[in-house]
Amino acid sequence: MRVALVTCAAYPDLTESDALLADALRRRNHRVVVLPWNGETGRPELTDVAVLRSNWDYHDDLDRFLAWLVDVELAGTRVLNDPELVRWNFDKRYLVELAAKGIAVPRMVDAPTSVESLESWFAETGCSTAVRKPAWGASGHLVDILRAGESRSTDVFGVEAQDGRPFLVQEFVDSISEGEHALVFFAGLLSHSFIRLPSPREFRVNSQYGGRVEATTAAPELVHFAQRVLEALPSRPTYARVDVVATAAGPVLMEVELNEPSLCLNLAEDSADRFATAICDVAQ
Repeated sequence: MRVALVTCAAYPDLTESDALLADALRRRNHRVVVLPWNGETGRPELTDVAVLRSNWDYHDDLDRFLAWLVDVELAGTRVLNDPELVRWNFDKRYLVELAAKGIAVPRMVDAPTSVESLESWFAETGCSTAVRKPAWGASGHLVDILRAGESRSTDVFGVEAQDGRPFLVQEFVDSISEGEHALVFFAGLLSHSFIRLPSPREFRVNSQYGGRVEATTAAPELVHFAQRVLEALPSRPTYARVDVVATAAGPVLMEVELNEPSLCLNLAEDSADRFATAICDVAQ
């Protein structure tokens, strides 16, 4: 096969992790190319499979990215994950749908329209601290903390004012300070897991905010919970990263990443081979 590993103009090169995937595919005699989705090089119609890997700037021009997905499909290229699933996943309000299916998620309010409605939500839920985040975005971009009673002195609606993106307000999960567990699945089977740890006095676990990543073995209850999350999705993904925080009340889903997640293949022996096998099984 001719396999394109999709990157982006802002980050055109393969990560250390994805370079291992490229090597695993080449060992299977497949031709691998690196394709920035918004770059000048590479033609998706000349590839059989396009795997969304580090298209991390997609949220800066979502309409263009969604149009690109359509173009790739029309060219006859198989996209992984499936574009319909990616379109469902890019908007974090999918968490509301998963909550309706019995998946534990942080309590949340979708795009409050006024300071009054936000403060009412704080009062009704008893939450004192919340996280505001764009409905679509990456790497903690435009994510910050809100506190009950302080909404009037905060630019609560700044995200929407800047670029038209709606936003969510979610209950702040205190145990994020102990780390966010990332469970990686290929073709529905657990491959490996790692933990993302925030730096001191920081709640965001992203590397640009000082977060660090360590290999770990997820506890059975986290694995079972993540499997339930996968079963609740509209369709089975070729790859998925399920981000979970352990709380006293049980696991809570933070996000399920089906588009461009870091998979840290370099932290788990043979994981690149497992990913390559999943790609080949789906695409051939």
